[in-house]
Amino acid sequence: MKRAYDFFHMQIENGSTSLQVAEHAIPTSVGVGGKDFERSYGRAYFNVENRIDDPAVFQREYETFAQESLEHGRRRHVFRARMSEEVTESAIGAGLPVEMALPLSLIDSSTRDHVVIVADDIISASVPEWEKIYPFWKNPFGKEISYDTMTRAVDHGATQFSLVNHPEERDIEALTKLWWAFGWSRDQVAGYVKQGIYRTHTAWFSGVRDRTTDTLVAVSIGEQLQLSGVDIVESTEWATAAGYEGRGLCQASATGLIAQILHDTEYAGKGTPLLMGEFNMASRADVVARAVGMTVPYVEGVHNLESTPRQVLRQNVSVLDHRAPNIRPSFMSLDQTVREQFREAYRMPYQYLRNFLVGMLPKSRIDSLYTKNAVETLLSLYQ
Repeated sequence: MKRAYDFFHMQIENGSTSLQVAEHAIPTSVGVGGKDFERSYGRAYFNVENRIDDPAVFQREYETFAQESLEHGRRRHVFRARMSEEVTESAIGAGLPVEMALPLSLIDSSTRDHVVIVADDIISASVPEWEKIYPFWKNPFGKEISYDTMTRAVDHGATQFSLVNHPEERDIEALTKLWWAFGWSRDQVAGYVKQGIYRTHTAWFSGVRDRTTDTLVAVSIGEQLQLSGVDIVESTEWATAAGYEGRGLCQASATGLIAQILHDTEYAGKGTPLLMGEFNMASRADVVARAVGMTVPYVEGVHNLESTPRQVLRQNVSVLDHRAPNIRPSFMSLDQTVREQFREAYRMPYQYLRNFLVGMLPKSRIDSLYTKNAVETLLSLYQ
């Protein structure tokens, strides 16, 4: 990516970058259809709205977008599309930076298509977390996954915690503390709460409230994006308040969120969604993902991948998660002035750019864990 870095450096020197993002805009993880050159953390996103079944069309669209991303002064470009099996294999075979390939056959046995992300960054990134994460996914899961284990922390008022499916204005301060690590400001949280985005059937909120303090202590949300006939629903912004970790609260929040999503999609006659998540590898969010039934395709149960990280979005966003900062020699070797310009331009601590493991909820797990009756029971836990 030296050519990309040189181009970016030239743009900074010429003062021609366009990097400002609306400070009060409500953040989105899944994004919108089409091209967006103003995504947070210096990213450009292209959610391609038409299915791609021709390798030549993919090559042309991807290369054009990558160049446009550089011209807009973006440090990272992310190209997401529904692709035929042939195009997916062609992209991988050509050595392109395919960071994610989710097989739609796991939710619809009639197709061999994939939802694919091809992405690159002006600074190369390693995946040091893979050394610990891969053995966890390669080997059988050592815990039972069942309705009881997923909801024990909040089941029918037996504990001090309860599930809530919408935040109140009194929750703004607590929610700001929970989402500050993801870059949310208080104004953005207030906008999210007051606009009631989560009250639609394309956005969802799941929180755990401590009854003794009337405080939100764990949360997760869902966002939907329709992409060429696929309902992509991302489960995101998982967070647990300090002092409440290790009690199964994030797991309970995410389980309830999945139930809400399936109630409005799978069990509303709208088909099975591609319910996915991007899990911070530094904080091991993937452990919770596995506990609520998600899989990492082409990684779970697959051997001999010790030196081949798969399904990893590399240095996608910064997360101030109280874990050790990343050591990126390729970045630290750059001129100090350039590093300062990079940090100022993108308003982020570059040393906290994190890698994210991508997973999804397969139809088989829906059928075994999230039956219609189980979903109705889960929804009854919300207060």
